[in-house]
Amino acid sequence: MRVELCFMRVEMCMMKVEICLMNAELCLMKNEMCLMRVEMCLMRVELYLMRAEMCLMSAELYLISAEICLMRAEMSLMRVEMCLIKAEICLMTAEMCLMRAEMCLMRAEMCLMNAELCLMKVEMCLIRVEMCLMRVELYLKRAEMCLMRAEMCLMRAEMCLMTAELYFMSAEICLMRVELCLMRDEMCLMTAKTCLMRA
Repeated sequence: MRVELCFMRVEMCMMKVEICLMNAELCLMKNEMCLMRVEMCLMRVELYLMRAEMCLMSAELYLISAEICLMRAEMSLMRVEMCLIKAEICLMTAEMCLMRAEMCLMRAEMCLMNAELCLMKVEMCLIRVEMCLMRVELYLKRAEMCLMRAEMCLMRAEMCLMTAELYFMSAEICLMRVELCLMRDEMCLMTAKTCLMRA
């Protein structure tokens, strides 16, 4: 019964190990999704920066044309101001994306720490399983020793029975000798009686 309980505990530990591994795989999948989102955010940031550079180049063109025509310069300055506002908005969005990326990295680190804890728990479960197996081996060795002792006791009992049979056989031989002696005595008495009768 103890061996069956040990095997049941081992199976429960293996089930827990499989559940921990499944959780670790889910954490890794979530980390990959977070990294993909971070990459998409970075791509958007690059696109916004490219747009900002294009706006700045157009602003420079507007400033050059402003020297030629003041009326057009006012319009170009307004457009430049709008482009700068858009650039600031793009920078703000880029900062927000970077903040989100940092949060995703923090979550990824937490997931990795949880995965390491799960692996440590799995290692502890494996150590317990090994200890249970070692105990089972010890119990099996003790059972083998008990069987060996039982076989030795049976062999001793057989030897005792054989010696008892030998003693009984020697006793029967002695009884047969006693009977032969009695028969000889009877024969001697018979011969003595016959001799007396003849006398």
